[in-house]
Amino acid sequence: LNLAAEPGETAGFSVERHIHVLAQHAPGFSVHDIIVDSARVPSERERDQLRRTATILDAHVEFADVSRPGTP
Repeated sequence: LNLAAEPGETAGFSVERHIHVLAQHAPGFSVHDIIVDSARVPSERERDQLRRTATILDAHVEFADVSRPGTP
């Protein structure tokens, strides 16, 4: 997933929504691991929602610090 939203494409998408759109766009879409920037999904509630989405796709979610402070 993008670290920075693409204007007109993914702006305003949650991580969960981004995954759903990918899966709808490509029915054969397969993912095994999802790495999410910890700063982008800070609340435990959002993380739980994302874990549920990943489970539906039979994927594993890892939250990590992947962006550099001060960059989009």
